[in-house]
Amino acid sequence: LRFADRTVNDVLQQRLLSDVETVSEIHHHIADHLVLSAGGTWSHDAGLVFTPHMAHLLGEHLVTMRWLPFHLEHAKCWSDCVQLLCDLHFLQARMDSAMLEQHTDD
Repeated sequence: LRFADRTVNDVLQQRLLSDVETVSEIHHHIADHLVLSAGGTWSHDAGLVFTPHMAHLLGEHLVTMRWLPFHLEHAKCWSDCVQLLCDLHFLQARMDSAMLEQHTDD
């Protein structure tokens, strides 16, 4: 939320980001978009799922690889975040894209 007019920025942050549930919901919507754009799906039984074929294509989705753990964490989707960070396909895609340090930070 970077705007030239600081008051607009302040009003939007106060209105949108003051409620913890609203912040969590916003992050969940962003995480949904990142998952779907990278070919993943949500399953009630298995949580966040990338098919083996789509998992190999994760390296083409640098934004998803970089920001999905962050948005899952802030959406309070703890089990999905841990599952993603422990997924070997996700780890391999991050290693191939020189994001291993980012992975350890997440």
